[in-house]
Amino acid sequence: MWNGTGYGGLVTTNVEWNPYVSEKYKFKRAFLQGMDAGKIWAAADAGSPPAFWRRQTGLNAFGGGNALAFAADGMTVFAGTGQFGWPAKFSTEGVVLSVDAGDTWSYACGYPNISGTVQVNALCITPQNISNVWAVFQDGRLYYSDDRCTSWSIVSEVNDTVTDLVCPQAGTPSADSPNPADVEIYAAGRLGVYALGPTWGTWVHIPAGPQAWQYSTNWCRLAPVDAPEPKLVCANAFWDKWHSGLWTLNTTAAKANVTGAQWDNPIKGDKSVYRWAGAPGTAGRVQAWASNENPFPEASDTTGVWLSTDSGSTWSAQLRGLRMRRVSALEFSPDGRLLVAGLNGGGFFAADTAALLA
Repeated sequence: MWNGTGYGGLVTTNVEWNPYVSEKYKFKRAFLQGMDAGKIWAAADAGSPPAFWRRQTGLNAFGGGNALAFAADGMTVFAGTGQFGWPAKFSTEGVVLSVDAGDTWSYACGYPNISGTVQVNALCITPQNISNVWAVFQDGRLYYSDDRCTSWSIVSEVNDTVTDLVCPQAGTPSADSPNPADVEIYAAGRLGVYALGPTWGTWVHIPAGPQAWQYSTNWCRLAPVDAPEPKLVCANAFWDKWHSGLWTLNTTAAKANVTGAQWDNPIKGDKSVYRWAGAPGTAGRVQAWASNENPFPEASDTTGVWLSTDSGSTWSAQLRGLRMRRVSALEFSPDGRLLVAGLNGGGFFAADTAALLA
């Protein structure tokens, strides 16, 4: 049963938990992001779901939030903002920074000299060394900075329209290295998935995986680290019947032989698969995916949130109490007990999955 939280009409973009803790917040803090005046919200308590939230301060009224990247100190958080190329006096644009775990925010750096809006669509940092920043802007190209995004250079070997970045995860060896060459990071684009890491020193295209097109989104996440084997899971959506669905990749095998890496066939052929989440502590047994659509038709044919308790073998729709089936954000809490869905214009909703973990 879903229960709503926060803004009833928020156009949601992202929900994440900071994987690190700090002296100030001795729990993994939850973050909500939305467009327009939705901005960035951070949980002020460790409840499940949190009962108290702090809304960002220090930025313009509009501009929203689109992406998050967390440093290992638990206090430093980068965020991507911007939308529609609105004038700077109205809208926050570019990369912003918090040094107090998300209570207050300021502009972090400049942005590359590109035409159009400077909306940030995806963002990653090296958790132990915040000098290293990767970002995808509205032009769809991947940029890199080694000076905390004071200056940018385009990543030429990823000559693609990038739709998502997968950041180094807390608790993995690559996340603890300050050397960019040892960072394991993935970029998903229209032509497939690219990887940088460990010690490769350059980006490599992983062939034969999910691909996108003009209106589709190739969006990926690493499965929880307690899964039987490290996997990259990609949700490929928006009416592309040839590549839609969930795709999985054994990352250990891919590191050994990138060009020979084998993708699993889509485990769900729904053409509107947009987000995926795995419940920590279940070794891949409990996972969920959600649907969205773009452009929006007059009558929505998306199917909402689907849940599996048998490692993706079977799925069941979870719609009771969900006010909308267009879902733009999806994530489990760190203890795996809470599944949060961000609706595309309907705010954030949470469902208690404790009974599934028994």
